[in-house]
Amino acid sequence: MMSRNILVLAVLALLVSGVEVDALAEGPRESCRILVDATGDAEGSGGAGVIKMKSTDIVSADLASTPDYLTATVRVADLYARSDEAQMIGLSLQFDVGTTRFGFQTVESTTREEYTVWRRPAGGGGSWGWVGYATGAWNDDDSAVHITMPLKKLRIAANSRATAGNLVSKSFYGYDAAVIASAASADEAVGTGSYRLGSPSCAPAPVEPCRDPRPEGIPKRDRCPGGS
Repeated sequence: MMSRNILVLAVLALLVSGVEVDALAEGPRESCRILVDATGDAEGSGGAGVIKMKSTDIVSADLASTPDYLTATVRVADLYARSDEAQMIGLSLQFDVGTTRFGFQTVESTTREEYTVWRRPAGGGGSWGWVGYATGAWNDDDSAVHITMPLKKLRIAANSRATAGNLVSKSFYGYDAAVIASAASADEAVGTGSYRLGSPSCAPAPVEPCRDPRPEGIPKRDRCPGGS
């Protein structure tokens, strides 16, 4: 009888303190929108080469993980609503894990896609170093891009906390690497949220890549069916 009274008192204490018992039973809350940006502001920074279009209008970003993979998801207003002038567009999401800043980025043209991951010290110091090619997909169903990399290549623990950095979109007139590097940003946003690896996320969970990334880019016909 004593143990039952103790249980009742414990439940009452939780309710009085404002903690819902059902919420505790549900487990960790889902991580959603570690980065959010207003729509309709893809005006660019005023530099040459900026093309205003919905496919570079940043909406939000999220991270999701399994014990083996980490996926960055970037959403735009309308992935395939673009000007004929833009021969290539790119998206780059940055986030910090401990003392390291990672950059998950992709560049896409009418015929090819490429996904890459970079790293540098957190806080903006140092130059970007190469991590490797990633896998991913441009999904026009939800106007999102998914970029996936194995955790062992990132060299981070499966329970690390990732803090959102900034997200940049660009549009390009040409394919030359120098043109891409010098192109002005079409839209930029700074995140305020964080994600604990291994916890629930509103972004799609990573799936094991169905093919190896190739340095020359991935033809659209060879994309993994159903996402990253």
